[in-house]
Amino acid sequence: MKFGSTTAKSLAACSLALSALVAHASPSAAEANDDKPVTTSPYNISDPVPDGFRSWEEVSALQERLSTAADQIMNVVDAGDGEGYGSMSVSLQSRRLNLYWKGGRPSARVQTVLNQLTEQGAPIQVAASKYSAAELESAAEALMNSALAARKTPDPSFSAGARVTSVAPRPDSSGLDVGISGSLERASSLPELRDVQVPISLTQRPETVRTAFSRWNDSAPFYAGGHFSEEMACSTSFATGQSTTAGQGLFMLTAAHCVADNHPVYTSYGTKMGTVIARMASRDIASIQIPQHSAGYVYNGAPISDLGPLTASRVYGSRRSLPGELVCTSGSYSGTRCSIYVAFVNVTAFDDNGNLVTKLVEGYHMGYDFQPDHLQIARHGDSGGPVEQWAPDHRGVYAKGIISGGVDSGYTVVCSGVGSGECYDTIRWADIKTAEILWGNVTTVPAQ
Repeated sequence: MKFGSTTAKSLAACSLALSALVAHASPSAAEANDDKPVTTSPYNISDPVPDGFRSWEEVSALQERLSTAADQIMNVVDAGDGEGYGSMSVSLQSRRLNLYWKGGRPSARVQTVLNQLTEQGAPIQVAASKYSAAELESAAEALMNSALAARKTPDPSFSAGARVTSVAPRPDSSGLDVGISGSLERASSLPELRDVQVPISLTQRPETVRTAFSRWNDSAPFYAGGHFSEEMACSTSFATGQSTTAGQGLFMLTAAHCVADNHPVYTSYGTKMGTVIARMASRDIASIQIPQHSAGYVYNGAPISDLGPLTASRVYGSRRSLPGELVCTSGSYSGTRCSIYVAFVNVTAFDDNGNLVTKLVEGYHMGYDFQPDHLQIARHGDSGGPVEQWAPDHRGVYAKGIISGGVDSGYTVVCSGVGSGECYDTIRWADIKTAEILWGNVTTVPAQ
């Protein structure tokens, strides 16, 4: 199963179903001609505020402070001073950034940055990790290559009982979390797990299920979180590039599994938006060239007006995803969904075609008590849509990623929003920094 792929054989049936859905759920012609909404007051997150905080604005202010500190640390690590770097995570309950380093002693340049951040009041705790990020990445790559080979030449004694579906470094760099489809008991004897050189923990985690389908009749300059269709219908993510007009971009991001190379994409009303110019299936990201321009805005609110108000928020910039953060999604079928806890980064997983996708982030819906509560955060149609983090003013957001697919947590998730098909309380997304390295920074609109 997948959120978005459609074979040529099934395309006609999918198109028929989608056409019926669009006729039922698309905005009216009068709506389509209205001026595009822009946030004029702070966006109100309706989810309960996490324990220990007075408001979502307080949560957002803390996260921005910690994310900014993490970016400064990673700039030094990425510049070549990262030997021994393990990982970073956010602890909202403790209100601090955790930095894990093999041996517990960061490089001199990193330590200089840490001293500066500490002097500026950033709460950072440095702890020793058993492994470096490079060591865990190497172990994860070897494991998934073995799992891929096992899928091609399955051992009959195991093929029906269990198989590896994903792997991710633990947030504290103490080992690997391995996703398993099927029996955990049988999985413990899988040949591909025997030679792993780092500690592993096994978690039931079926194959990634990709989301497809539909905010409907968008117009230039196009915003993130809108609907588009190619061989299937999906959602748009953030604008990239910079046109000659401030705040307008030249491209839009989406999921690679939603599109094909050099194919045109359209709104639900048949208006051509642009053409796919680049895809990276191994990261599940793609870039669409938009001749009439995209914009540094993202739709937030309900998927259609019948279900609630819709606005658009400025994109202030981008932030990498860190374990422990809370983020939101804003796909065209589910609308804006928040309280999504970042559980793992650098996830490598098989998609439902058996292909490896790397550098993903995994998160689930979390209650106010910091426990999973299995509420919907995405459904079919949200693939390619934006993952965002609210700025403290709640009038703008930071780009965090591009929705890739859902993960079956084993719990029944009540669906809401637009459309049919399954809904998910756990999803994976491509980190925005992966896309920016390939295709340039997101298009931004400054705060006012």
